[in-house]
Amino acid sequence: MQKLRKALSAELTQIYMMGYDTWGEHQAVTAYLQECRLSTKYQQGTWWVLEEQRQHRTVFVSESAHFLHIVYENVGI
Repeated sequence: MQKLRKALSAELTQIYMMGYDTWGEHQAVTAYLQECRLSTKYQQGTWWVLEEQRQHRTVFVSESAHFLHIVYENVGI
């Protein structure tokens, strides 16, 4: 069964790291995570996780009530 829920603040580092290989641009992990944490888009958005069998399958960030952006799909962390 799939479940859509808001991401927990404790999960954000793990969520950000899901994109490191694509958006890390040869940065050190600490620099990449700092950039994510300071991102206005990421701070203002609401993170959502689609779970299946306790694994994240898709991660979304909503920037407004009418817009969802799929950030990562079909991943297990």
